Amino acid sequence: MKILFFRLALICIFSLSAQSKSLTLKIVKNVGALVIVEVPLGQNKAQFLIDSGSNATFIDPTSIAKLGDSIKRDKGLDKTVNTFSGKKKSLGYRLTLRLDMFQYLGLESYAMNTKKFKKKLDGIDCCDGILGANFLKKYPVEINLLKKQVTIHQTSKQVSKGFNSLPISIRGKDTIVVSCKVAKKNFDIRLDSGNEVPIVFQKRGIAKFRLQSSIDQAGFKGVGLPFFKLNSLECGKHKFEDLSSTFYLTNSGALAHGSIDANVGAHLLGDHYIFDLSSEQIYFKNSYNAVSKTIKSLKHYEVNLADIDNTVGHISILDQALYLILNSCQQIDSNSECLNYLCLLEGDNCAYGKDVSLIQGFYDFKYQKKSRKCGPRQLISELQSNPLNFNYCWYKLYEENKVEDEAMSKLILPSRLKAIKTLENLNVYQVKSLKEFVQDYYCFYVYKKVINPKTLTPQYFPLSIKGGSYLKHEAQAYLDWSSSDEFKGCSDILYKALGVKASKNIITKDLIYINTFTVIGDGVKKFKDNVDTVLNHESLHILYAKDKNMKKKAQDMWNALSAKEKDNFKKKHSSYDFSSLSTAYKEYFSYYYESRLDELL
Repeated sequence: MKILFFRLALICIFSLSAQSKSLTLKIVKNVGALVIVEVPLGQNKAQFLIDSGSNATFIDPTSIAKLGDSIKRDKGLDKTVNTFSGKKKSLGYRLTLRLDMFQYLGLESYAMNTKKFKKKLDGIDCCDGILGANFLKKYPVEINLLKKQVTIHQTSKQVSKGFNSLPISIRGKDTIVVSCKVAKKNFDIRLDSGNEVPIVFQKRGIAKFRLQSSIDQAGFKGVGLPFFKLNSLECGKHKFEDLSSTFYLTNSGALAHGSIDANVGAHLLGDHYIFDLSSEQIYFKNSYNAVSKTIKSLKHYEVNLADIDNTVGHISILDQALYLILNSCQQIDSNSECLNYLCLLEGDNCAYGKDVSLIQGFYDFKYQKKSRKCGPRQLISELQSNPLNFNYCWYKLYEENKVEDEAMSKLILPSRLKAIKTLENLNVYQVKSLKEFVQDYYCFYVYKKVINPKTLTPQYFPLSIKGGSYLKHEAQAYLDWSSSDEFKGCSDILYKALGVKASKNIITKDLIYINTFTVIGDGVKKFKDNVDTVLNHESLHILYAKDKNMKKKAQDMWNALSAKEKDNFKKKHSSYDFSSLSTAYKEYFSYYYESRLDELL
């Protein structure tokens, strides 16, 4: 990835000043902010890229003979190293540089292709190697692009006067980190002078600002790297503005650092700066004449990170919940049985074979419109790393395939329940849309004190509710409550979790309903029996509410339990809000008789 280049041809000069106790190397080329120096090695010379983002020093295999006695093979260093393109096995060496009084003895080095610059594109064929952080940390290194020189000093006291100070920390194995703020969020950047772009967001930073979805919304179609301007990066008392930025999403390689939000190039340091790693300081001057922070030749998408609220969820999380229900089903029955049953519930016919992968089948059925970057493997990876939270590919596929569904569809009351006089006119419904169901009913159950939002969050609601029941007057009372501040507070909880507000579309009838999506989680072979059990359970709630004798019986049953039995029941059904005794009465009554309805009647 070659973004910027300068066509400069300079002669390497090696000089020493005994008075200043410093040594100067001439910059033979800077490709944008990338600095290349020529280092004398006896009778030979070698060109090195100075790269603060590299933990070790690297040598191109074709240059090893050229380095002569300066380099020694060390088999004990052989290991797999982390490169930009991923981990690769590499041979270990020890590089010694004797630059008069400045001695670099046995630098940990690895063989790797470092011939990354071409004359046609960059104005130079380069390089013999990369001088990494293990080179930079021994002595302060001053880089002056205006004078085209790199100066090595014995101490920073010689050069720090007149410079701004930027505190850094060294993490892990020589990772140079600057703590900053982006859009008022804490932001850790790796100072990487080998970075060709001013800022490249890594996986953690991408997630922190939901960059993939934000760039999508700005019009990016997924070809090449998407650039946008970072309006402001605040590091201590310093503010850097209008930095060209992009992101590179990877699970491996140098840009997969788990504790860093982004790599930042030397662009923001301008044309004159000093690495003083032993004192954990970077010094720089307020001059940007030699290096542009904005890559003007490239298209930049309009993205304002200050407008992104990554604390708010997205309704696509319910697709993740639905897949987890299928995964639960798959523990009992085959993948194909679970998938085919899901199709039936969605009003479609599927004929998945016994060898179908669960995620592949779900992906093919649920998402008719595909996304090049978001296949089954990526969906699973995201779900495993951050279940039931915002994930880009689940969001992307949901937005590409979203349809409007009705919340409930009417069913016929089973004859065994219609025979009970109290229930003969009861309405029965089936959940058809998890989205509409959660919007319509989550806050209703919070209002009824059946669930506690602290223990049953909106994203887990469809995983837990197999059915429900209520009377017309309860629905009307809820609609009256929906004008209260408490309703607004519950709606805000829903918005934070799923990115949608609570609706007021609850059906105002005496009814029971069944959430057949959740019932699938218990397997398909016993699906009908499980549906019957849920319908019995919810019918018993209506009996409890309408029949005084049943209510008295439920209270007596609960009161007859020992304290230990009551506690065990509450623990087994921890998602319920048992702050009201009526919840304990009716739930224990219904669970006890749901499978022995005839015994009760």
